Amino acid sequence: MTMLVQTYYSFEHLSARYNAKLSAVDEAILFVDNSGQDGWVNTAASLLLNIHPGPNTSLAISRAMQQWRTTAVNAKEIEQEAARLFQRPDGAVKGWKWIFGNPVSKVLDVSCVPVVSNNIKGRLWVFADITPMYAASEQLKVLNAELDQKRQLADDQNKAKSDFLANMSHEIRTPMNGVIGMTSLLALTPLDAEQKDYVDTIRVSGESLLSIINDILDFSKIESGKMELESEPFRLSTAIEEAYDLMSVKANEKGLDLLYYIEPDVPSDIIGDPTRFRQILLNLVSNGIKFTQQGEIEITVEKTALADGIYTIQFTIKDTGIGIPHEKFYKLFDSFSQVDSSTTRKYGGTGLGLAICQRLVSLMGGDI
Repeated sequence: MTMLVQTYYSFEHLSARYNAKLSAVDEAILFVDNSGQDGWVNTAASLLLNIHPGPNTSLAISRAMQQWRTTAVNAKEIEQEAARLFQRPDGAVKGWKWIFGNPVSKVLDVSCVPVVSNNIKGRLWVFADITPMYAASEQLKVLNAELDQKRQLADDQNKAKSDFLANMSHEIRTPMNGVIGMTSLLALTPLDAEQKDYVDTIRVSGESLLSIINDILDFSKIESGKMELESEPFRLSTAIEEAYDLMSVKANEKGLDLLYYIEPDVPSDIIGDPTRFRQILLNLVSNGIKFTQQGEIEITVEKTALADGIYTIQFTIKDTGIGIPHEKFYKLFDSFSQVDSSTTRKYGGTGLGLAICQRLVSLMGGDI
């Protein structure tokens, strides 16, 4: 008898401690016996369901929950999930959202797990208030949706701008070619010194304008994703010599030497886009000539890697010109940017050449 009393008091002491701990937590916790006779709710659950804390009949708890969940915004969804839950004796659910109020005033994260022992079977319910977290999540969804919308709008505007530039550049380039062609023909006719000077000025100005238009056309094509590279075999030495041929007049005017050296282990022929490759060389060599008053421009070609039949080839274009201040390096590949952007700058240009080179090299899988 004494042992029975001690066991009873030990059980009562354990039960009191257990109930005190459950009553102290913020989450609403309740237990419902499958027999429909026994149930228990902690303080938070009693406030939530508007029933007294501690022991309750399962029927009282079930009625309170039924009446309460019908007021939820997503009551139909809760009903469907509950039907699936109770179809299985061992059914469990976690992360179940019960949403109340319109606008939302309370959101509960609901968990329900089966409790099975030798003599007791039932379900343990836990309701955690996640209203602030839910509100922040919904706000983030709204912000992300707005951001996606604005990003799409910006992309559409950029594409429209690039398409406009591409179309306008093409429309302007055609008559400019006619102007330059007719000027060249006019220069072949008998002209006095003053007339010849005017014609040469028109030709040089036309060629400069055409160069700017070509830069804008290429840049807008790349920006709008319409630049497509060819893939065909070509000889490296021929491409370099062709670039030098086009630049030879300007180089001769300054008395500059145009040199190149290809390392012996570099393949003579490669597969790529010869036109765009030559365009990159032309731009870099042209810059070299522009900023060099005496000396030479030299192109060096070397192999840096070979893997699975794919060569990585490095081209170094070196000149004896004025160089670039180290603190201005960051401007080199910015669109429409000049290292010397002052109104008194000596050297002209659109500031697109190196930006175009960078994008073309990137399309070729390289870096510059």
